[in-house]
Amino acid sequence: MVQFIALVIVFIISKLVIDAIKEQIKPKKNPGKSGDVIDISDAWVDTSKLPYQCRARVLSAKEQVFYQLLADILTDQGYIICPHIQMSELITVTASPNYQEYTQRLKDRTLDMAVLDSNNFKPVLAINMEEPDAHIKNQLSNNFTIKALQAAGLPLLKVNLDSIPRKEDLVFTLRKHGLKVL
Repeated sequence: MVQFIALVIVFIISKLVIDAIKEQIKPKKNPGKSGDVIDISDAWVDTSKLPYQCRARVLSAKEQVFYQLLADILTDQGYIICPHIQMSELITVTASPNYQEYTQRLKDRTLDMAVLDSNNFKPVLAINMEEPDAHIKNQLSNNFTIKALQAAGLPLLKVNLDSIPRKEDLVFTLRKHGLKVL
């Protein structure tokens, strides 16, 4: 009888040791990368009454005046105008060790307008409105914008909304920047 009890104890200990070894050998699952995506937005924000409304307009009064002048010139010329567009929609980052950082910098910046070829939607001109009294932070951001556009080979037109050019002058400037306008 004592031998039988000893045999049962040895069997139980052996089973526990084998289970412990199997647990150590078994690859562990990464719980962070598996499972369903759970939308918890209602848990953080009451989405039944979101505080949003449609803007009265996208462009300021001065921007609308310039947009209309530009549209008058470019109508039926094979170009379209896109207001307030992210730089990341117009230029991409080439292979770089800091790819994510450069991409994020483009996503963080918008251009006031962009002119695209209407046949293939290729960007042909970036337009930014000049702010003569811009703070140093804005000037640094503008310097990055200028350098990024130059690196991508996309021309930049700066427009002072306090002194909107005449139609003839704007046509000349657009031609100088490579647009084919009559």
